[in-house]
Amino acid sequence: MEIMKEKNNDLQKAIKWNEETFMKTIFQYSGQLSGLTAENSMLNTKLEKEKQSKDRLETEVESYHSRLTTATYGHDQSIMLLHTLRSNLKDNVVLSQQLSKAESQFKSLEIELYHTRDALREKIVVLECVQRGLSQALVFKEGN
Repeated sequence: MEIMKEKNNDLQKAIKWNEETFMKTIFQYSGQLSGLTAENSMLNTKLEKEKQSKDRLETEVESYHSRLTTATYGHDQSIMLLHTLRSNLKDNVVLSQQLSKAESQFKSLEIELYHTRDALREKIVVLECVQRGLSQALVFKEGN
């Protein structure tokens, strides 16, 4: 009987020790889970901001594409007008003035075209950086 009591006491001690160890482990994992949940929320917020930024940049790029198309069309129209005026020019002062005006418009449109093209290139670079950041954030999120 004494052996049984001793074994019972040993078992109760082992159970108590296991319970304490289990509680410590639960506490540690709860802390880790809380930290990971907070980090996940932060990453989700960051991801949403990156998506919004990407959407905004894509809209901006579309706008630049449209402006570039308009500028290119205007540029082409100016070139055609310039050729027409040059072919009809015969010492006529009025036609000479129109040609000068068309050349000025052509240069303005050409400058606008270069500015628009440069701005578009910059936006594309920014968009690519944002997309890389978004991809890295997704990879990081999936990795955790």
